[in-house]
Amino acid sequence: MMIGTTVSVLPYRSPLQTARAFANVDQLSRGRCILGVGAGWAQEEFKILNVPFETRGPMTTDFLLAIKTLWASDVASYHGEFVEFDNVHTTPRPYQQPHPPIWVGGNAVPSMRRAILHGTAWHPIRPTTDGFVNDMLPEFRRLAEQLERPVPELCPRIRLRITDTPRPDHERIAGEGTVEQIHADLATFAELGCTWVLLDTYHDYDVEELSDNQFAWDMFETVATDIFDLATETLR
Repeated sequence: MMIGTTVSVLPYRSPLQTARAFANVDQLSRGRCILGVGAGWAQEEFKILNVPFETRGPMTTDFLLAIKTLWASDVASYHGEFVEFDNVHTTPRPYQQPHPPIWVGGNAVPSMRRAILHGTAWHPIRPTTDGFVNDMLPEFRRLAEQLERPVPELCPRIRLRITDTPRPDHERIAGEGTVEQIHADLATFAELGCTWVLLDTYHDYDVEELSDNQFAWDMFETVATDIFDLATETLR
């Protein structure tokens, strides 16, 4: 079992703080930590934190490079556009070497580019299945070829929402609908070579739903049980 973030908005805090926190979690978990990162989107939050919203993309890249530098040696120095430091003692370094997996979240081209150049995986968030297959993934692969870099792992985050009746395909995002529709989505992602698929049970910022996580566990159990039964039937 792995633990991590999906996603940590890097401009919100010092990269030294982020690097140290995740290195400790990785050590305590004996190498089970994943750092999911993103540039953020909530302009009001940037305002409250006194962080410039307009430069969040370049800041995210700069902070990510600083974090990787801090993880690479016991004493690190870095000079970037938004952060710089000299001779910072960084121990303990992460348990995983050279560093924990870095999932770069976001569906737009800048996020794709950041994932290809600086991450170990691309973590698109709540795509439609058709949009991912026909538009996003081809663009991602074209960009990797243009940058002359290998395609990172594919680790999408999809919205898990089980309904009693089928959802129209043109209206739903991946992971929504009947169990059969969700299984079809998961099969499509598996065929595309996705290493992980994260199931997101957070629905439209419904705070009341967060007060009781049994609803989420029930959906996980339903999907997992049906997948197990299907796999068992296939093997017979």
